[in-house]
Amino acid sequence: MELKHLLWIIFCLTAPLRVFSQNDYTKYLKDKAHDKSIDTLPVLNLSSLVQKDGSLNYLKPLENLLSLSTERLKSVDVQNYYSNLANLFSFVGDVKRSAFEFSKSDSVKQDYWAKYVLKDTDAFKLVDFESTLKNSALNNRVVMFNEAHHIPISRIFVASLLPNLKKYGYKYLALEALNGNIDSLNKAYLLGYYTSEPQMFNLIMYAKQLGFKIIKYEPDFFSYKHTPDARDSIQAENIYNVLKKDAGAKIAVLAGYGHIQERIPNHTMASILQQISNIDPVTINLIAFNQYTNSPDTKKLFDVISSKLNIDIPYILQYKKDFNFYNLKTYDYNVIFPSFDEKNLRPGWMHLNPAYNILKCKAVAPFQLVQAYRDNGARSYDEIIKFDVPADQKCFTIKDKQTNLYLFRGNYFIVYRNADYEVMKFYKRRIK
Repeated sequence: MELKHLLWIIFCLTAPLRVFSQNDYTKYLKDKAHDKSIDTLPVLNLSSLVQKDGSLNYLKPLENLLSLSTERLKSVDVQNYYSNLANLFSFVGDVKRSAFEFSKSDSVKQDYWAKYVLKDTDAFKLVDFESTLKNSALNNRVVMFNEAHHIPISRIFVASLLPNLKKYGYKYLALEALNGNIDSLNKAYLLGYYTSEPQMFNLIMYAKQLGFKIIKYEPDFFSYKHTPDARDSIQAENIYNVLKKDAGAKIAVLAGYGHIQERIPNHTMASILQQISNIDPVTINLIAFNQYTNSPDTKKLFDVISSKLNIDIPYILQYKKDFNFYNLKTYDYNVIFPSFDEKNLRPGWMHLNPAYNILKCKAVAPFQLVQAYRDNGARSYDEIIKFDVPADQKCFTIKDKQTNLYLFRGNYFIVYRNADYEVMKFYKRRIK
């Protein structure tokens, strides 16, 4: 085993005790692990949300990964383990913990260009985002956004843009997260993996409500078996096929990380789409400049720029000088978000979508996962809380007193679960 991997494992076993208190809810999950046979299963199996009967359980996979023995941790793939752990924390609304776990994976790369730009931060300026998006969207058929899969800020932000994109003539929303039958909206596991994350599912539901056609563009269920270049080529072809069939089509795309990078011929989806279609997509980078950015170098740059400029809403960040730093030049626009304060255990950027309403939920037990399920009247309560994706959810302990759920208008079942995923309490609530 490489030394850096061993150091990360040692850090993992000790750091959470310093960063998170003993009253942290993960202690309850670890205490529930009794089946030591989980040490023999692959990490991917341990992180599955889907149970044998097709129901969803958001706590069991967290319990499994958090409870691996010290010996087992020495043999797992570090990047796989911490990436999965980060995703699972994001699913239960704990973005701070998600970012912390992801920082231990090999997915975090140094953005060395940021060190050079740090020496000249006075050369940055802010440009109005709404007018930039309007002008670009009106004059183009494809606009692309990216996301870091473990931080759902992009999903919330893109959802907030959908009403305007519809006004600008966009009627398709293409999502990398979709792998399966998009008509099976009540069974998230038939759609994909990230579709079980509440904010991704909210994005899908909100888009459908606004009249968008949701399309998938991943090659198939086994896209991970393709080489990266082949996968991006198929993605580009699938998007182009929609454009060819519908001559007036305008498509908004949400993809992971670097798939929307341009000026990298034959390698990325955005570049390949431009080559085969003669359409130059508008590419908008949402992952570099926010308080949860992956790279330590870019985080320093974000902190310095935020301290110098008055950033109270999302802006386009532009560099006044001509330069060739790799990451920034491969996108048309780079968005910088404000540094949001946490409110009742939730990140402040939940407010990015003005369509959300706040429901305050008080603690009822030493540990709870509080969830809000949509009640559309078409299915039974038992089916809904077993198979449906919550509209929002958050884990917390009685030490935290209360938390917030962020919900669209509608009728909901509010459900409290214990560490065994058993329902302790539920009530109906209409959000106006």
